[in-house]
Amino acid sequence: MVWILFTIGLSVQFAGCAFHQCQRKHLKISAKYEIQESDFKPLFTMEQNTSGTLFHNCLNQCENFQHCIGLEVCNVGESLYRCRGCCEWRKRKVYSSSPGSSKCTYFEKYINFGANIALNKTATLSAQYDSITASSNAVDGITVCPSIEFVAASSFTRDSWLSIQLESTYSIRMVVIYARTDWHAYEADHTRVIVSGDNFNYPCGGEYPGPTQENDVIDFLCAAGTVGSNITIHKRPPHDEHLTVCEVEVFGNLYP
Repeated sequence: MVWILFTIGLSVQFAGCAFHQCQRKHLKISAKYEIQESDFKPLFTMEQNTSGTLFHNCLNQCENFQHCIGLEVCNVGESLYRCRGCCEWRKRKVYSSSPGSSKCTYFEKYINFGANIALNKTATLSAQYDSITASSNAVDGITVCPSIEFVAASSFTRDSWLSIQLESTYSIRMVVIYARTDWHAYEADHTRVIVSGDNFNYPCGGEYPGPTQENDVIDFLCAAGTVGSNITIHKRPPHDEHLTVCEVEVFGNLYP
């Protein structure tokens, strides 16, 4: 069972609003510095010259997206504030809530995504790298892969992919990729997630460019209406590369 903590950054000006709204939305402050662009792709960005109004507008915008799990608010200039909604994809991090050097705060909410529905399901690679890098390694429940025998890896080709058949149709909320635990972690770069079923394809989380570091965990957040029975991880062409993952987890509910 996966829980995600969603945090937003607020300055002192937000205190009254933050207490009321954050209590209602179960928001918690998880970081007090700017989140790096290499760690997430925002759903939206807003800028205004009034901090309180910006927070309300950003929170309301976030409520329009199933995959908006957090907010970051920053003082980016004299009387100029920016809010970014998290996110299409993001690297899962443990952030410090101690004050940082920037004037940013990040809030997140607890979300119960339930159990991993990809565990021990059937998985298929476009072309397997060798006899030990089987597609089944991606759904075996092992999320730490220090060597090649634990990973699922494609051969060195263009348009590599890994597909997972869920056996039933689900409303998909999130797909998670666990990278390798060594310097080959970059083989999870340039990936995107497609949910498919009944002749429809739904992108989930946009394209993740990397760079991927050892032990990185990448969450792909799916928009409302993402429904299917098959999850495919695609490696973006034109580069001929391996697609290598330690584990893939999928979270959702039976549909309808």
